[in-house]
Amino acid sequence: MARPLRIQYPGAVYHIMARGSHGQAIFADNSDRKRFLETLEEACQKTGWLIHAYMLMDNHYHLQVETPEGNLVAGMKWLQSAYTQRYNGRHKVLGHLFQGRYKAIIVDGEEPLYFQVVSTYIHLNPARAGLIRIGEQRLKRYRWSSYPERGQTVGWYLRVGIFSLTSPGTLPVCADATNDASPVSGSDLSHHESGRPAREHLRG
Repeated sequence: MARPLRIQYPGAVYHIMARGSHGQAIFADNSDRKRFLETLEEACQKTGWLIHAYMLMDNHYHLQVETPEGNLVAGMKWLQSAYTQRYNGRHKVLGHLFQGRYKAIIVDGEEPLYFQVVSTYIHLNPARAGLIRIGEQRLKRYRWSSYPERGQTVGWYLRVGIFSLTSPGTLPVCADATNDASPVSGSDLSHHESGRPAREHLRG
């Protein structure tokens, strides 16, 4: 059965998630995490992407990506291939690093609060994984996330964290986020696509 087409169009925003093959770690240490962020920076320079949020866990990562040029497939192919080559070269291993296809869920910026819900969901990963004690520790304690430096625009990365007002293509206004450990149910992300017309269909 043919794989479904990826939906791409200029200005599209996605929630991206990719896991390690067979559940294996994709980051062995902090040097790998730094290398991934460097590779992501290169991908943004090549594609014009804007990263609204990111989260690096041991065996998977999340991105909230805006694609002004409608080039998700080409950018993700380069990002994952380049990082895999660098990871394998450093650790002297061969083979696939990532498991199957990455997930790419369209984020409808025109739907009230959905953009914010996705960002919150991404940033709460350490809490759901038990790496941060809810009610005792703040999310900014987790280093490998866009949350600690939310509300800044630095070079390739649009740092926004949890939003009080935002829409794709504009600089979001960052909330004070004193309730940064508020839980978000996975059901809040149950609908994947908004029905917004795709301007370009390419096979991923």
